Amino acid sequence: MAAEARISVTDTEAIGKLINGFGILGSQLQLRQRPDFRQKAAENLLFYRDQYGDLLSRLDRVARRNKDESPLRLIEDLDIPVTDAFGYLTLARRCLLVCAFLGHCLSTIVIVQPTEKAISEQRILHGFALLFGTAPALNLVLGICGA
Repeated sequence: MAAEARISVTDTEAIGKLINGFGILGSQLQLRQRPDFRQKAAENLLFYRDQYGDLLSRLDRVARRNKDESPLRLIEDLDIPVTDAFGYLTLARRCLLVCAFLGHCLSTIVIVQPTEKAISEQRILHGFALLFGTAPALNLVLGICGA
């Protein structure tokens, strides 16, 4: 469990994309206002299955062990045609359960230390850190400015 519970910063971004995809798919299965959204969300989830296969396999093992809905199994079940209202509601319910599982994973799973590349990207995102570099450099600048 401990090895499977470790995710990287990149994995958290992937989980966010999965939550978004399942959320849109599930909401459009119930609302049926924008079938193009539903179709695009399903296509994205199939793409994510290929792109994030290792992460989805780890999440699948955790979900099965905890008797939760597995994102990987749900993506695989998207190929099964849905023909009636009960099928649409069941699929929408499963999307909600997967979103809850993935949200729980984000809130409880240990995130491993970011790589140097991730740290440098964070500095780019935060202009202040980019201008002044690390915290000691910031202290030096503030000391010089008399702050």
